[in-house]
Amino acid sequence: MAAGQTETPDLPSLVERWNGRKWAIQRSPERNSSAGIILYGVSCSSPAACTAVGLGGSPPGGQFPASLALRWNGKKWSIQHVPYQSVPSGGTYLSAVSCASQRSCTAVGFVGNTEIAEGQVPLAVRWNGRKWAVKLTPIPADTNNTNLNGVSCVSPDACTAVGYAANSSGVGTITLAEKWNGKKWSIQPTPNPGDLGDEATLDAVSCASRKACTAVGDYYNPVTSATESLAESWNGKKWTIQDSYNPPGHGVYLYAVSCASPTTCTAVGRAFAGTVSGWTSLAERWNGTKWTRQPTPNP
Repeated sequence: MAAGQTETPDLPSLVERWNGRKWAIQRSPERNSSAGIILYGVSCSSPAACTAVGLGGSPPGGQFPASLALRWNGKKWSIQHVPYQSVPSGGTYLSAVSCASQRSCTAVGFVGNTEIAEGQVPLAVRWNGRKWAVKLTPIPADTNNTNLNGVSCVSPDACTAVGYAANSSGVGTITLAEKWNGKKWSIQPTPNPGDLGDEATLDAVSCASRKACTAVGDYYNPVTSATESLAESWNGKKWTIQDSYNPPGHGVYLYAVSCASPTTCTAVGRAFAGTVSGWTSLAERWNGTKWTRQPTPNP
């Protein structure tokens, strides 16, 4: 299952399903198409149980977007109610979802804080088979802009979410990882390449087990004056930076990762090779020792 958006007026959100032979567009319900519907993530625990998340529309009397969750039961999609958190809220946004079972899904994102310039606080909601509920997520000290971009759950009581946090001065971002143990979220220390004033973010994470997670993203390298890919791994005790592959150019970004085992991961993104070649697709493979680039076709 894949989820996203389209510019077609009568089909603002986009869901497509692969049946082993071909992709087909599925009709998904819309809450308020005039405000725009965007789906950012989808997770399936079985062919008849999928959850897609994003944002769309506004709550009654509201002016900012509200988070959105859709549920697939094998026959059709339906809208699920997601609590609208206020901090006060500048909108609630869900960026990713991971379902460990039909009755256990975790979605993450952020809530806008209208009282602080560019202020955001992390957001995590959990589905228990009956309803979604907000779960308190800690905020790193001396930060005012925190976002959770990706999440991976190996069981209902073992999830890892990643993102970034900006310091209160508003200069630079640092990587962020948080762990769910079935009762609460807690921050895991993550290393940062370069100086803390540099831009660094983790966009996605994939956990092959409780003791094996890989997160990917990017950071700004002041030495090369370019954005480079970033990969970090969790071994059950700590996060460490891996030497990811960076092709020559002016920008490399990794947006998603999937790990079948601790020694088998694939990350995808894009690389900028210059004004002549432009942007190209990028795939990197982890073999347990190092990351290498895989050839990818470009349309």
